[in-house]
Amino acid sequence: MSNKPFKFGFDPAMKKAMSNYAFRFAIDGLWYRTWYDPEKDNVFYDCSDDTEESLGEFLLHLTQLITHHAASSDIKELDLQKFAVKHLKANIKVEKALDKIG
Repeated sequence: MSNKPFKFGFDPAMKKAMSNYAFRFAIDGLWYRTWYDPEKDNVFYDCSDDTEESLGEFLLHLTQLITHHAASSDIKELDLQKFAVKHLKANIKVEKALDKIG
């Protein structure tokens, strides 16, 4: 886990809401976790620095894409996020079905 110098600069209400940001995830069968630390005003991962950097870049691009699309459409960011989650979950179900077949 790297000790990134980046700080989000969230206001107190956002820091409190972000303290709910934590989850476990698997990459190549290995389990990791990520969480927001309001004291350090940063998101951390317990995976390698290379993986952390890659995931951070991915999330930055994804967030920027959603923000940009919301600004250029009449769809709210939260609705786009919810749609993306459902879309990705459906794709995961399709991939699992294909694994069972093949």
